Amino acid sequence: MRFRTLGRTGLEVSLVGLGTGGPSRIGQWTHSDEATSHRVIHRGLDLGINLIDTAADYSDSELILGRALKDVSRSRYLVATKFNPDPGENNEIITPQSLIESCTQPETSAG
Repeated sequence: MRFRTLGRTGLEVSLVGLGTGGPSRIGQWTHSDEATSHRVIHRGLDLGINLIDTAADYSDSELILGRALKDVSRSRYLVATKFNPDPGENNEIITPQSLIESCTQPETSAG
């Protein structure tokens, strides 16, 4: 696997990343078998991918990814996530504190 420095961060990321969105949503909309999704994630890591892209808008992708990575050394991967800044019907804009909380709250759904 080839790597590149990510901007000025000093982080070395694989040129190929693993996305958890798209039409499959890491398998949620295709095979709906979380064990298979975990195997895909682990295979990507085994092949040298260290950059994984996800988002709260990708259904349960963040939860699936978290469960797949729970026993993987944190030094093996980087996760890029994002949120939808759409203010919605109430024209509410997410505050910096709300963004931090959305990234640090423990999982609350069953799984």
